[in-house]
Amino acid sequence: MLNRLLPNNPAFDPLLAGMAALLLLLILWSLLLSVRFRALGRCYRALLDASGEGRLESLLRDILETTRRSEDWARVATDLAQSLTETVRRSVQRTGCVRFDAFDDVGGRQSFSLALLDAEGTGFLLSGVHGRDGCRVYAKPLTEGASAVPLSDEEREALLLAMKAPVPHSQEAP
Repeated sequence: MLNRLLPNNPAFDPLLAGMAALLLLLILWSLLLSVRFRALGRCYRALLDASGEGRLESLLRDILETTRRSEDWARVATDLAQSLTETVRRSVQRTGCVRFDAFDDVGGRQSFSLALLDAEGTGFLLSGVHGRDGCRVYAKPLTEGASAVPLSDEEREALLLAMKAPVPHSQEAP
């Protein structure tokens, strides 16, 4: 029977020789897979031994639960950051103050004009006029850096100072 596999033999069967070569390749392939499967089995057993008897599943469940909680906390933190960003945008970020003498007979620059604005220039102007008889304080609303009420020179100067003040930049979340 072995003579039929030799090409110099008159009873040579090429189909049988091809099948024998294919069988040899399949045997080598199965040996290679067997070696790799054993190596994988050793790694798996080492992983199980390191995590303890039956603890691998519970360890993986704990990791998944921690990941879910972390995602929930990240969502809460993102919502809070957006809320705080909006609050900061509407808070006082620009100021301008001018001190002056309102009357010729009163010195010491006790009168003032103070502009308090948010990032968009909306806010109010406080003006305190100090005289010998007392002090009066006036408030004027501002919207986008303008007032519907006429402004004095000192109030315009305080508003201009506030509008020139830099606005802190907010960082966007990724």
